[in-house]
Amino acid sequence: MTPPPRSVPARHRIVTVLVDGMSALEPAVAYDFLGADRRSLHPAWYRYTVCSPGAEPVRIGGATMTVRNGLDALRRADTVLIPGWCSIGHPPSAELVDAVGRAHQRGARIVTFCTGAVVAAEAGLLDGRPATTHWEAGAEFARRYPAVRLDPCVLY
Repeated sequence: MTPPPRSVPARHRIVTVLVDGMSALEPAVAYDFLGADRRSLHPAWYRYTVCSPGAEPVRIGGATMTVRNGLDALRRADTVLIPGWCSIGHPPSAELVDAVGRAHQRGARIVTFCTGAVVAAEAGLLDGRPATTHWEAGAEFARRYPAVRLDPCVLY
């Protein structure tokens, strides 16, 4: 008798939000750790994709990219990754804040790097919780989001 086929667990879906004007470092780190094809070392653990709030090309560092997915990609994300932000003085759009909030409400993990904490704070996800951000943005972050327990002395 043949044993029943083994089901393959679904790979965890990570969706990284890219926005115009952000640094190239943080998205590159996210991709290198989570999105690069490393099947020669281990099985594929993640399904990795990127999205952007707008339809225009996105400037990241010195490069310009076309991002195929809009914020609707966050509806299927197990983890939403926000690897930095373009500027602490430029608040995220209501559409992005709403999409991140809805993803969180349905159980997705929200992960931010550096100034990406702006998006989580704007969505109210950090209220009453400890958080950190890039040291250059710390004072403005604390002023804009007083409900967040900002700790500017930690890296993570």
